[in-house]
Amino acid sequence: MTKEICIIWDWNGTLIDDVGISLECINFLLKKNRLATITRDYYQDVFTFPVKDYYQKLGFDFSQTPFTKLADEFIHEYKKRMFGTKLYPNTKDVLEYLQQTGAKQFVISAMEIEKLKQAIENKGISQYFETILGLNNNYANGKMGLVKEFAKERKEMLNSSNVWMVGDTEHDFYIANELNWKSILVSQGHHSFSRLSAVSDIVVRNLDGVRETISSKKI
Repeated sequence: MTKEICIIWDWNGTLIDDVGISLECINFLLKKNRLATITRDYYQDVFTFPVKDYYQKLGFDFSQTPFTKLADEFIHEYKKRMFGTKLYPNTKDVLEYLQQTGAKQFVISAMEIEKLKQAIENKGISQYFETILGLNNNYANGKMGLVKEFAKERKEMLNSSNVWMVGDTEHDFYIANELNWKSILVSQGHHSFSRLSAVSDIVVRNLDGVRETISSKKI
């Protein structure tokens, strides 16, 4: 690469493999509320931001149980499992490679900020990121506003010619598109390959694909 670049990483489903525990947690809530449980394939087809819309698609009745209560219950279950999750294969190798090329790396997530920082510290990779940003609540409304504010604060660094957003959902693509950033979508996370391919031309199967894509562009 011939020019310093900036990489905005998503966390859940992009660097950390938490699809399995997310499915466990939502199925716990579905059973508790006497609703049909879902498969991993269906989960990848229906999960969306804001998460409130996803809960509605699954049949939760907010007049019976408020969304905030459901979300808090989900997070309670998630926190019991979160430190049992693993980074995707080669995560550290890819982050190290990009750092060695001089790329500046950031994490911006729809996860609650303190929980996000704990998770990243627990996996021993916080040294790769210049900034870690998350939400101030558990309700996963999406991170469009958070990313836009960060882009405004760092506008001299984050010009559209040298920024890549890497994530595992359509939401990540739409954010990058809104800011005229490049994007790479990784299909091993919360959205399926077919779903991601419907919105983006750059969809890879794993993090090695991220490294290869960025390297091949010779930015």
